[in-house]
Amino acid sequence: MKKTITTLAIVGLCAMSAGAFAKTDTAHAVVTWSGTVPGVLPGNTLTITGLGKGAIPNGVLNVEADGTFASQTAVILESHTFDDSLAEDKQIGDLVDATWSLTNVSVSPATYDKATVKVKFNGVEVAEATPMVDLANTVAVEVRNEAANADVTPTQAIQVTTTAMASVTVA
Repeated sequence: MKKTITTLAIVGLCAMSAGAFAKTDTAHAVVTWSGTVPGVLPGNTLTITGLGKGAIPNGVLNVEADGTFASQTAVILESHTFDDSLAEDKQIGDLVDATWSLTNVSVSPATYDKATVKVKFNGVEVAEATPMVDLANTVAVEVRNEAANADVTPTQAIQVTTTAMASVTVA
């Protein structure tokens, strides 16, 4: 039994020492998921949904090696009447024209200048806190950044968060 344990110990040491002299090369891939709790904060008579009263999907960015990026596709938002006194499946009503505003834009990582991130509603660039002049019940939201960012590195996650607000005049 002693000889078996000794032999196994010697074999193990030989295997470890052989590995110590072997050259190795490794590569790593970092997978990052990030997100914001999705949802809508409805008003008393108005709510926002995705296309066809559906959920609002997450946007997807096409990011270039220089850090510039653009929306892969627009995210569609709709304004609907809302009545929380009805059964849940009836609370979201018909489309209603609203005044849309961009209330917030944030970008991560912090090496981006938020001022270089452009947001469009229906193809028209909008600034924060500036209502769209035309009333619409549907807006297509897109983001773009054409300013290179030398501080980003391969595999780094880029995230843009926008907050859209719809408002209507209530009688």
